[in-house]
Amino acid sequence: WRWMVLGDGEERALLERVIRENHLEAKLILTGRVKDVDRYLQKARIFVMTSRTEGLPMCLLEAKTFRVPCVSFDIATGPNEIIQDGVNGFLIPAYDCEEMSQKLGRLMDDEALCKRFSEHTQDDLAKFRMDSILEKWNEILAGTESGQSRKPFFQCSKS
Repeated sequence: WRWMVLGDGEERALLERVIRENHLEAKLILTGRVKDVDRYLQKARIFVMTSRTEGLPMCLLEAKTFRVPCVSFDIATGPNEIIQDGVNGFLIPAYDCEEMSQKLGRLMDDEALCKRFSEHTQDDLAKFRMDSILEKWNEILAGTESGQSRKPFFQCSKS
């Protein structure tokens, strides 16, 4: 396995030192910022998100569009709306590195499990489509949830 860390962050110097000290240069690659994330996702077998905070983690949605199983800490917002634990990936209790390591090892060692997760990555993506989101906003703004009917505020273009 080779691990690719896309992007930069405040811990880069620490990561570089740990990589050098443990002779992981061939196994753990820090790419820095990349413009074509899709190129990496097309080749990825697992996507791991270790964020401490997120709003809606678009990176998980992007990984799922490429049918890449996701593993993430179950932080306050985001991952549990995207990952169905044990169905299309794993949700790990926040910051439990031991559990993260165990679940990643399990997924890396079990090709059938990885394939099963991959087959279910798109099961629930429809709720994140633009037309679904616009429909929810229209319901909220027009008051249709209370039975009122008004002209939609937003419409999805067909382009």
